Amino acid sequence: MATTTRQDVRESMIDDYKLGRRGIHDGGAVTTPADDSQFSGPGGDRGIDNGSELLITSGTQDGDLCRVSGRPTLAAGIITCNPAPGGSLANADTFDILFDRLRFEDVNSAINKAVTRELFEKLELPITLVPDGDMLSSGSTDYTDETSATLLKVAASFPYAQRVLRVTAGATDSYARTANIAVEENISYYLEVTGAIGAAGNAADIGTLILRDITNGADITLNESSITRFEPDILSNSITMPSGCEQVQIWLRSEENGDIIEWANLIFRRNDSRQFTIQDRAEIDRLGNLFVYGTNNWGTRGANRQNIGHDLETRTAGLWVYRTYASVSGQSLWYEEFYKPSTLDSDTATTSIPKEDVAAVAATILLEPYKGEKRWAAVYLDALRDSERVKRRYRTLRSIVDRSARAIYQPRF
Repeated sequence: MATTTRQDVRESMIDDYKLGRRGIHDGGAVTTPADDSQFSGPGGDRGIDNGSELLITSGTQDGDLCRVSGRPTLAAGIITCNPAPGGSLANADTFDILFDRLRFEDVNSAINKAVTRELFEKLELPITLVPDGDMLSSGSTDYTDETSATLLKVAASFPYAQRVLRVTAGATDSYARTANIAVEENISYYLEVTGAIGAAGNAADIGTLILRDITNGADITLNESSITRFEPDILSNSITMPSGCEQVQIWLRSEENGDIIEWANLIFRRNDSRQFTIQDRAEIDRLGNLFVYGTNNWGTRGANRQNIGHDLETRTAGLWVYRTYASVSGQSLWYEEFYKPSTLDSDTATTSIPKEDVAAVAATILLEPYKGEKRWAAVYLDALRDSERVKRRYRTLRSIVDRSARAIYQPRF
């Protein structure tokens, strides 16, 4: 699903719910926006009054906010503003104008309320002891670069649809490492990661997964540790911690200078665990099913998903814990999260929620204070009808009939 920007949402609101008008500047290098085709001639000034807000949305003056001080001229659709844009516009620069008392600040606030309070994204995330093991964080601060490695988070994209940590080697054996993770000696743990050669790499690039025993200062032997192909590969290991081992680190290494390896879904947990704490994120709206994948072959996991019977309980500090009576030893364990998108704090900020969905809910929020006014009553009702259809569809998504295999275990007393 393509992403959409705040500007996309706002322009959808303007177009679909008649909140204003949009123009393309054609008046040359001046500070007075003009659009002869849209704003000139009889009726060209429709809805635009002195005091209407005008926002430049492209070009060198992108983001300049002005107020109309002279309605569009009959001859050329020239709009005088006070204050004027901070510099000259160029032909083809775009701008938005809001009607009546509407303000861009209020429009943007309504958009943020829509995406953070009413709508959500459904994610499937791994259970892991590694902070940011699911790579959802936009930065790489939970990983430390070693030997001149360059670390970069890369958003999910076609065709693999997974957010990755890209490790570009700046010297031989460059790597990203996690912080210390507490473990217990002689206990079995499950370690999994998905890796691939980055698109900008070459076929000779090699990535290596390393589990480092920090207490004893030695690497722990793994059965699967090497990434040597462009298509993602899942490395899966069950390992017993060495005697005396109390802390480990996980290293994601690019072997030679210039090698580019991308890593995703770094999973580490005890094999005998029956309760699993979910990482604390303000964006969590609701938690769903707990499930395992029965295969570690890339691309075929969807046919081998099995839901696990569980209890879900809240703890202090807003933390949530899944508890299961079934053994998940040696299996890749995941959960469903209904994720509140982050606020869209700039016109270029993106969300994967379709712009029409956000626009309908945001327009309802924006116009609710004006719903009793003749000017906005009908527009508000249009937005409200669309908004209710959108929210009904999202409520349905929370109660999907899941026909995957289930393993339901009862406790023994």
